[in-house]
Parts: sequence; structure tokens; C-alpha cells
Amino acid sequence: MLTQGMSTGPSERPSQTSSALHEVVAPFILRKALLTATLGTFLPPEWHAHHKPKLAKGKPLAACPTLNEASIQLYTLLYQCFEVTRVADIVPDVGEDPGKDRFLALRTVLLETLTQWKLSFMTEQYQKAREEASWMCSYLLMYWTLCYISLAACAHANQTAFDEHRDHFGTMIHHAEIYLAHLNECSTELPPFQVEPGVLPVLYFCAMRCRDPVLRREALRLMRQAPKQDTLWAFIAPERVVERVIALEERGMNAPVPDDALDLPTKWPPEKCRFAHVSVLSRDAGGEQRLALRLDRFVFQADRTRRLVTEFAWLDQDMSP
Repeated sequence: MLTQGMSTGPSERPSQTSSALHEVVAPFILRKALLTATLGTFLPPEWHAHHKPKLAKGKPLAACPTLNEASIQLYTLLYQCFEVTRVADIVPDVGEDPGKDRFLALRTVLLETLTQWKLSFMTEQYQKAREEASWMCSYLLMYWTLCYISLAACAHANQTAFDEHRDHFGTMIHHAEIYLAHLNECSTELPPFQVEPGVLPVLYFCAMRCRDPVLRREALRLMRQAPKQDTLWAFIAPERVVERVIALEERGMNAPVPDDALDLPTKWPPEKCRFAHVSVLSRDAGGEQRLALRLDRFVFQADRTRRLVTEFAWLDQDMSP
């Protein structure tokens, strides 16, 4: 229904009910979908018992017990992390609150567990797993990095909290390149993890949360090269959203969105220019429905609380200098 509503032709004048759907229901659903995409839609833990896809050289995944075990363990951690990060925005900013204390305690435990998983994987399983399928190792480490950054930053009110993880973002891009190289090598035979959720959610997260002008444009470049996926969260090309957000966050910095390293800014966008939430919706434009971005950022008050400020921008508007 939502997809059909987004594709309604301009000649069809929307009813009041249809307008309400676009203005209220669509942004709610899409924001939730994009939040889910931030941590991906993971395969169920029992996937290995019912599905036996093959690797590039015809080797069944079931013959890779090291990777099977590691992927199931990581899946469980990712799900637990998602349950914590999704409530971060409703945790009180100031004052003592039992809910906030529980949130911070769970976050600390999960960060330690994530760190232990990676330490165990790298010291005990990584070398053997690389022999079985190096691309899958990169896939797991790519999502581990995404999860770690999300969990580490979610307790902070500022978007600048993501700046501390520049090296992690670089690692994420490195593993994405390895994964995409594998897809190019076996384009006639889809690897098991290419289908869902794939690499696009990771690159989208990187381009949106990493404000390093070089790294976020590298993530955007890889998004353009990645196989297009027919997923609900991305029925609107995510690279279009990324291009627009980069241009908006870096406006006034004379920074082109195309990856021209010679003209990239040396400074990162200040906190006041960074968006905490981005969603896509359809808005009325002179009797026609037009795709727009809803951009939410936080402004800090004198009492240290946050006030949500929302602005809208047309998705198809050209902001190139």
C-alpha cells in the first residue's frame, strides 16, 4: 500500500485520507524501516539447518562449521543490540531515571560481549574461517563494526559521538570492498548472504553517520556499485537519500557531493548541521505529490534537554554548486 501510494501519478488528485497517509503514516513506517535497516534484517538462527546455499567454488556453506557457529553467535548479539539501540531516543536526557540506568547497564554488558566475540573470532576462528570463505569473514566483521558503532554512540546526545569511530568506519568500508569484490567474481551464483540484508544497509549507515568527507563519499561510491536489492527499506534508491543528506549537512562548506578529492572540505559538519533522523515521505507540491526528506536534528536547551527541530527538503532538488 505504501509503495503504491508513493508511485501515484501526479494527475490523480489525492483525497484527504490519502494526504493523511502520506503526511503521517508514511514517515512513521519509513523511519522505523530505516532504523531496522541500520542494524539489518538478519537471517534466523536456524537458517543453516534449512538452507544449504553454496559458495563461489561450489562448496556448501554447511561445510564451514566455523563460520556457521560464528554467524549464529553474532546474529544473537545483533538482535540484542538492536533491542537496546532502538530505545535510545526515548531515554531521558538528564536526571536520574531507573530506565536510563538499566539502558546504560545493558549497553555496557553488550559492548563487552561484542568485544569478546570479536576477540574470540579473530584469535581462534579467523584464520581457519578465511580459508573457508574470506568474503563471509568480511561480511560478519562488517556487521559487527556497524553494531559496535551503533551501540557505542547511542548513549550520547550529540551526533559528534560518531566521530570517535572514524577508524571503525574505515574498517567497515574495507570489508565492504572485499564483499563486493566477491560478488563481482561470482555474479552468476549469488552467495548466501547477498540476498538479505546485503551490503547496502551497512554502506548507508556509514555514509549517513560518518561525517568524514572522504569516507562517506567512499561509502556512497560503493553504494552505487552494489547490486540493487528489492528490499522494503530501500524501495527508494538509498544513494539518492545519501547524496541529498551530504549536500544538506555540508551546505555552506563548498563541498561537492561527487567524489572529487581535490575539492573536498577539510572540516566536518558541526553538530548543529547534522541530522539525527532522516525519513522519506510524499508531500503536496501544488496539487502534485513529490518525494521529500524529513530531517530531524536536536537543539540543546539551557537546561541541557534536547528540542527536536524538523525541516523538509525535496529529494529531487539539485544542490550541486
